[in-house]
Amino acid sequence: MLAVIGNTVLDLHLKNVDLPQAAGDEFTGGNLIMSSGPVMPAMGGNGADAAYVFAALGGEVTLFSAIGADWAGRFVEERLENEGVCLDGLYKDTRASTSTNVILTDAAHNRVSFFYGGADAQYGLEKINLNLLSRHEVVLVCGIPLMPALRGSLGELLRWIKEKGLKIALDIGPAIDGRAMGLGELRSCLSSVDYLIGNMAELGALTGERGKEEIVSQLADSAFRKWVVMKQGRDGVSLYHLAARQEFYLPAYPVEVKGTVGAGDTFNAVFLWALAHGLGEREAADRACAGSAGVVARGGLTEPPRLEEIKDLMHAREKANRDNQRLSVS
Repeated sequence: MLAVIGNTVLDLHLKNVDLPQAAGDEFTGGNLIMSSGPVMPAMGGNGADAAYVFAALGGEVTLFSAIGADWAGRFVEERLENEGVCLDGLYKDTRASTSTNVILTDAAHNRVSFFYGGADAQYGLEKINLNLLSRHEVVLVCGIPLMPALRGSLGELLRWIKEKGLKIALDIGPAIDGRAMGLGELRSCLSSVDYLIGNMAELGALTGERGKEEIVSQLADSAFRKWVVMKQGRDGVSLYHLAARQEFYLPAYPVEVKGTVGAGDTFNAVFLWALAHGLGEREAADRACAGSAGVVARGGLTEPPRLEEIKDLMHAREKANRDNQRLSVS
């Protein structure tokens, strides 16, 4: 059973718009942007998204997070319940509003976001039901740069989880300027982590390096010995087991990019779901690439990917590879 500790956000999407510029307090030609569609509410937050996808695949998952006692909280709570996410660890804060993120995206998929931390920003270790958490097998910790109250006790939390014998996957994103996680704050607890997950920018900010080899070398020098999962978007994913000196690369699935919001969280959920079902890390990462590609092709995490969708993408690529091999032989 998976436990997810992370943020829960109501996302409000406005797509295919020309990103605005400030120009006074009245409607003008520069600040009035006509939209081709309505504002679309959706599940958001690194923690909630991962739990949402994991449950949609049929996995047992409990979300440890916070929402406010408001309409936004009720919206995300209902969507999570409908997919079967256990909400016994969800803290309802009567003094804070649910976290929200207004996301404007242009036709080239550039984004502008207006983020409000809300209940997630005030969710600390004292609000986590540790007795309930201890009943799980694997814990995904994510979204911590957006959860300052919990970030201050992250090391204590990770060490406690490891003492209980649970596996830990830590996604260090997002790497927001001034809030990115660094090796200094993780050094005392990095040995508790089984899977260190991040994209190139996040792992680069963590280590102060840019290239893959330099990032991995810096992590090895920090005494981290387990799995590094390096997400690279359209360039796929690289896996490194530092103690065993294993390295794998999995290419991305080629799809038309319609939206990327939620793709990284989907990767995390599918990766851990596949591991829970007995797949090795390489096979799990391949399946996770297919899951995130399905989200990108759909235009974001408007709905969670289903297992059949993931299998269809994998079978389609296998067929394309076989066809290409036949052509090369002929």
